[in-house]
Amino acid sequence: MRVGGTGATRAFAVYSLARLGVFVGVAAALFLAGLRGPLLVLAALLGSSLVSYVLLAPQRAALAAVLGGRSRRRGTLSQRIAASAAAEDAYVDSHQDDRPDVTGTKRTGEHQGD
Repeated sequence: MRVGGTGATRAFAVYSLARLGVFVGVAAALFLAGLRGPLLVLAALLGSSLVSYVLLAPQRAALAAVLGGRSRRRGTLSQRIAASAAAEDAYVDSHQDDRPDVTGTKRTGEHQGD
């Protein structure tokens, strides 16, 4: 999965593989402790989540920093929408006089001669 540039891809891969490794480790420990079946999977998911939250904080922070920097470079969604709307308005305004008047009425902003 490609999240962004090389830094984002690497940070995502490191964090994901570390989470998978923690899950396998917790599942193996619980298996050796005697848990089996769906209870093993559920307990491993819960246990690995807790362990990952503590042990993988640096990797999670690195991934968040890379993705946050990418997001800041792109701008917020509202800024991109406003820029697109402004560009569209400018285009429409620049081509408004090129349209034929097929309705027989004057368009907004046009003045009738005296």
